[in-house]
Amino acid sequence: ANEPSIWRVIGAVDGTALSYSAGVGGPATIDQGQRVDFITGEPFVISSQDADHPFMLFNLMAGSQWANQPGLSGRGDADFVISVPPAQYLRNYVFFADPTYPTTNLVLVRRRTAGQFHDVTLDCAGVLGGWAALGTDYEWTRFNLIDGDFQANGMCSTGSHQISSDGYFGLWVWGWGTPDTGIFTQNVSYGYPGGMNVAPINEVVIPPVG
Repeated sequence: ANEPSIWRVIGAVDGTALSYSAGVGGPATIDQGQRVDFITGEPFVISSQDADHPFMLFNLMAGSQWANQPGLSGRGDADFVISVPPAQYLRNYVFFADPTYPTTNLVLVRRRTAGQFHDVTLDCAGVLGGWAALGTDYEWTRFNLIDGDFQANGMCSTGSHQISSDGYFGLWVWGWGTPDTGIFTQNVSYGYPGGMNVAPINEVVIPPVG
């Protein structure tokens, strides 16, 4: 089972209706400036009624002593990572994995492009597998660059990497500490999206506050 984590939705337009590919306990509606948190370990797709009702979605990794996840003392720590809208996915990313964290994990979501799911190729591993359905138009997979006590995964390790596809996909890089390496690498983590197309995808203007 996936570790439960905290998801935060922030509304940009009043009357935004939200739908989900799975029952994850998220809000059904959200208004401008409203923030709602929910907890789930289930992968999901969230969407609004149209492009004129955008919202922001964040993932929060809890601290290593979080009561909702006993038995993981020392693994990771709190971080805050933005989700990337599928309309801003890219076909190629160059990213860096910090070598001072003993575990580095890639999470990928690929979008059905031109009616099909395209292979995603990582420079050190070739074509990635293990894809699972995420709704009807997406698939996701996870890949470890290193794990445990800084153990490389085949030809993969930390440092600079390139990953590409003929289709559009999202990439998130996660690194965290574990008890396997001793106290110096426990209770730490980082995470970030591997990149995104920052061109506008809607015409909504958020009014300034104050």
